[in-house]
Amino acid sequence: MVVLGSANSLDSQSSTEALENVAIEKIGDRYFMTGDIHLTSSELESPQSNWRQSASGGIAMENVYQYYVYSPEQYDKAMKALTEAGDE
Repeated sequence: MVVLGSANSLDSQSSTEALENVAIEKIGDRYFMTGDIHLTSSELESPQSNWRQSASGGIAMENVYQYYVYSPEQYDKAMKALTEAGDE
């Protein structure tokens, strides 16, 4: 999971992105973290997010504020717990 600098977030509702099969690639003079977009089950149900299903993506490294490494299962569990905590 990558936390983006809030001023550079492409998604106004979120400043995070989850990628699988991550690699660092140099494109031109810039470095990008690239990989397959990972969506949680709730994101798959949301028209605002599900259009990214089965897509690959990249994030310019200068926009990365923090990152966390999870397995896909750990990430889904963490996001579910976070969502449930927000509902309380």
